[in-house]
Amino acid sequence: EHIGQLVKKYAPQATYFVDAMSSFGAVPLDLQASNCSFMVSSVNKCLEGVPGFSYVVCHKEALLACKGFSRSLTLDCAAQYEGLEKNGQFRFTPPTHAILAFRAALDEFDAEGG
Repeated sequence: EHIGQLVKKYAPQATYFVDAMSSFGAVPLDLQASNCSFMVSSVNKCLEGVPGFSYVVCHKEALLACKGFSRSLTLDCAAQYEGLEKNGQFRFTPPTHAILAFRAALDEFDAEGG
């Protein structure tokens, strides 16, 4: 959180990206207090879901500002977001078993006070 506050103070137009791939769910993170623009993590690390996908938590404005800059078709988060908003579908076949397991892991995390 302290780093995010420094970024906001000294570079207010900067995009602050937090790689929480191995820490989300174990290390407390207040996304608003840290001024985080993007946070990425994996379902199978500290949240104890099954492997199958990673996810991004971000401000919609920051995501849409990235539109057209992705160098990967499958990792184009802006296009994925727009597709979901347009028709409610994933652009590619989703790992439904992993998504359902992630939901169960989030419920368990919440029940444990996370």
